[in-house]
Amino acid sequence: MKRKALKPVTLFLFVVILLSIWTPTSAAEENQEGIGTWGVGAKGCGDYLAARRKQDRWLDTIYHQWFLGFATGRNIYISNANKLSVALPLNEFLAYADELCRANPLTEFFWVAEALLQEKSRKK
Repeated sequence: MKRKALKPVTLFLFVVILLSIWTPTSAAEENQEGIGTWGVGAKGCGDYLAARRKQDRWLDTIYHQWFLGFATGRNIYISNANKLSVALPLNEFLAYADELCRANPLTEFFWVAEALLQEKSRKK
C-alpha cells in the first residue's frame, strides 16, 4: 500500500491553520504580578487601539465579550461584599476602554478591564 504525499497547497494550508491556532492570544501569558491572562486581555493597550483604528465592529465585540467574561469570572471568585455588578453596553465600554488605553498605552488590557470595573462600581 503506497501512501500519497500531501500536495504542496494542502501542506501550506495545514501549516497556516496550525499557526493561526497557536498564537499569543490562544496561550496564557503571565504578567509581572503573576496573573495568568488569556485572550485579548494579555494584549497591550497599543494592540487594542490599533484594533479600534480599523473600525471593525467584530474586533470591538471580541474585546467587549472578553471584558464581560472577565467581569463574570472575577465575580465568581470573590466574596459577595466585593462583587462588582457592571453591565456595560458595547459603546459605553468602548468609550471607557479608549480613554483608559490612550492614557496608558503600554498597559496590558487586563488592567484596563480591572480599572474599568473599579471605576464603574464606584459610580453606582
